[in-house]
Amino acid sequence: MTAVGNRLLSQRARLLFLLAALVAALAVPLARAFTPTSVSYYFGPGMVRAETVLIKGSGQFGDFRIDRGRIRSITAGSVTLRGRDGLVVSIPLAAQTKVRLNGRSGLLVELRPGMEAIVIRDGQRPADTVHAGKQVPSTPSRFFGPQMIRAEALLMGGGQIHDYRIDRGRIRAIAPGSITLQARDGLAVSIQVATTARVQLKARTVGVQALRRGMEVTTIRDGSNPADAIQVHNRR
Repeated sequence: MTAVGNRLLSQRARLLFLLAALVAALAVPLARAFTPTSVSYYFGPGMVRAETVLIKGSGQFGDFRIDRGRIRSITAGSVTLRGRDGLVVSIPLAAQTKVRLNGRSGLLVELRPGMEAIVIRDGQRPADTVHAGKQVPSTPSRFFGPQMIRAEALLMGGGQIHDYRIDRGRIRAIAPGSITLQARDGLAVSIQVATTARVQLKARTVGVQALRRGMEVTTIRDGSNPADAIQVHNRR
């Protein structure tokens, strides 16, 4: 190959490398713009706090509050957390409050300021459970699993707080730009749906045209925006 040919090949390789780097750089912000369809994401490391309504059993419902942050102080009757958004919240404790420390059963007296913690309580009652330890604890899956009816989760991302609303129920009606869900507590809610919403159907990502009445789904929306992520749980 001539010197000119080698030079052209080298220039072409550099051009392809630059194009690949540009595509990779653009792909990250684009990926972050999507609302994940997996509900567990909203109760993961980025969660600041959440409220979730779920079925407790025997036809009863619980309205649970979940706070995540670093322990600032602790007494026999309360624990004070500082969330990632800077909010400081004091949560009452009781003798029955359970402690999970680094994944094992623990005692309230073992909790220390500076520990990362997730505190769970049913409504305005004292905390039911405190999960704490050196490593960031995980939110128990029962709060976003099949028993969940609806939830609101605040997430920190890119220095901003996002207020996600999550609804689960069976599709009762479909209209242009919206669906109506029948939740397991009997509430019917109309949810605006973006035309570009991504629908997770089994292992495939499809469009809103795949939705059908009778499907049990979870919709996810960022604040008052239309839902742009929907997870289908069955196709009945």
